[in-house]
Amino acid sequence: MILKTTILILALVMSVGMDLRPQQSVKTEMGANEIVNLSHLNHLSEHVIIDGQEMLLTRIYAAFPTYEWIEAPGEGIACVDDVTRAVVVYLKHYETFGDRFSLDMARKGLNFVMYMQQPDGEFYNFITRDHTINRTGITSVRSFDWWAARGLWALGYGFRVFSEADQVFAATLEERILWTLVPIEKALERYGEYFPEIDGRRAPAWLVADSAGVTSYVVLGLLEYYSVTQNPRIAEIINKFCRGLAGSRFGDFDAFPYGAHLPYARDVRLWHGWGNRQSMALAKAGRLLERKEWIESAQKEADIFFLRLLATRMLREMRPHPRMFPQIAYGISPIVGGFLELYNATGNEDYAIAAGLTASWFMGNNVIKAPMYDPNTGRSFDGIDFAAVNLNSGAESTIEALITLIGVTSNEISGRYLHHIALPSRIIRDELGEIVMQVKIYVSPEGEKLAVVKCFATRAISIVDQISEEMLSKYMLGEEVGRGGL
Repeated sequence: MILKTTILILALVMSVGMDLRPQQSVKTEMGANEIVNLSHLNHLSEHVIIDGQEMLLTRIYAAFPTYEWIEAPGEGIACVDDVTRAVVVYLKHYETFGDRFSLDMARKGLNFVMYMQQPDGEFYNFITRDHTINRTGITSVRSFDWWAARGLWALGYGFRVFSEADQVFAATLEERILWTLVPIEKALERYGEYFPEIDGRRAPAWLVADSAGVTSYVVLGLLEYYSVTQNPRIAEIINKFCRGLAGSRFGDFDAFPYGAHLPYARDVRLWHGWGNRQSMALAKAGRLLERKEWIESAQKEADIFFLRLLATRMLREMRPHPRMFPQIAYGISPIVGGFLELYNATGNEDYAIAAGLTASWFMGNNVIKAPMYDPNTGRSFDGIDFAAVNLNSGAESTIEALITLIGVTSNEISGRYLHHIALPSRIIRDELGEIVMQVKIYVSPEGEKLAVVKCFATRAISIVDQISEEMLSKYMLGEEVGRGGL
């Protein structure tokens, strides 16, 4: 969730003297590496005891310039939506760096997630200042929607990690995972059915909450559970949902939505980038369940649509006309996750390179050339809107940045591309004036260059690493379009 207070960058720099340039070297609070810093996430964390259980609340908002906690009026002080993602960060941090503090934070966060779950598998979302559950708010009502799906992701991930670290706690998590099979099986009652066709697109009717985005988190949670148990019932459920995710992908090189998996089955005219982890879920499912078709569906989105964004510009949404702003961490993180899982599934290094290039958005490689993550503090800012940056730093932005940066910096290929800067895109025409190619050059701090090339003749987009000076000269003769950065 984003607190919408936007401050012009230029005015801010002049008035308070902030240095918004990317910081190259700073140790984390736990000394893990020079980029990943959990200080601000820890600052957003409130430790409480409810019903005798130690729990972690991740405070929703933190506003510039003091970054003190701010509650969401009418909703509460913390929510499952954010705590679950904080749990994922702490578990990733523990797995990557062996930090026991992070494991303890994950345990407390999972206690909160379980407190908000009901025996029928559904979840409330918000908790109020006096630690009572908000049972009536439209963003908190008991359901199996976005926050519940992320709750399952956290429970599944926690189960896998604690199966080695604490088997008693893992057994408790397993019980709660199995509770979610009630709403999951309800969604699958419509397996094989489709909504009426709109604009030639027919969406599957058996997705959780009629959303491929929501279902992607369900699949990620079940995959974590399956990786330990090898439960055939869970494998069957995953495969059914993956069929639905793959069935949500439409379009091609030059037809909307350009190979993307659309997020909502009831609105096949809309794509937005927020929370769409379909490719991440499909690639991981394909690898763990040995289902090539799920990997191929993820590859098509990455090869046609995600690389299109790297060759042209980052988008907020298409309806079907594109909108660039606002751009937020919640839109960048799923793309990076998709690329990283495709690298894990295929071994194709281009996906790891693309993950690093996409994550460079956080380090200043964006349309306004402003770093959106500060490794000195661990803050990730709340978004970009045309020529402005929202310097608030709430839970969602901070967590999505950390999920991304832990993944990228722990991959030796991706990490090398985190500080690349994109030059303005260029179009190249043939002798008749027809556009044959669109190219975006990325430059490393050491001056090394690569290109993301959108070729209209072959209807393909590719990464050309370590381009020659001759090729660079050819590209630079093209007509400059747009601004630099993603």
